Amino acid sequence: FIRGHIPGSINIPYGSAFTAEGELVQCPSTATLQSFRGRVIVVVGNVSHNTAE
Repeated sequence: FIRGHIPGSINIPYGSAFTAEGELVQCPSTATLQSFRGRVIVVVGNVSHNTAE
């Protein structure tokens, strides 16, 4: 995550971001994400064309 990261960005791996019920897991990174509620959030990835899905 550190190499080539966007300044101010946070890393929330999709595979561990949600509970079995589909709720966002509570952790420091998701708290940061929640603080930006109502703002534009950009998802960037380099693994596949469907990173944000």
